[in-house]
Amino acid sequence: MINFWGSWCAPCRVETPEFQDVYAELRDEGVQFLGVDVKDDRQMASAFMTKVDAEYPSMFDPRGEVAMAFRGFPANVVPSTIVLDTEGRVAGVYTGAVTREDLQSVLSSLLQETGG
Repeated sequence: MINFWGSWCAPCRVETPEFQDVYAELRDEGVQFLGVDVKDDRQMASAFMTKVDAEYPSMFDPRGEVAMAFRGFPANVVPSTIVLDTEGRVAGVYTGAVTREDLQSVLSSLLQETGG
């Protein structure tokens, strides 16, 4: 799962702790999360991730260059989430906040397909 977020983004501030919960539940099954912090202040972003105890990695993309590399996907909309299967194929694209239930559902389906 790749999530494009910013500490300044209200929906991101809601979904990030929920993403951490899902990550904690599924990481031992091989599910990987990556945050991409776009157009943000590094100190604000770091403080936010520490505050919500987010353990999954997040890279700093202050100018949104990584997001722009995802041509054909709305990664420049924050928040945006792209779910990939084990083969790197897109299994889901979400613009706006993703609920914990929706994320768990798509990831559980992918785990079932791969026998996880």
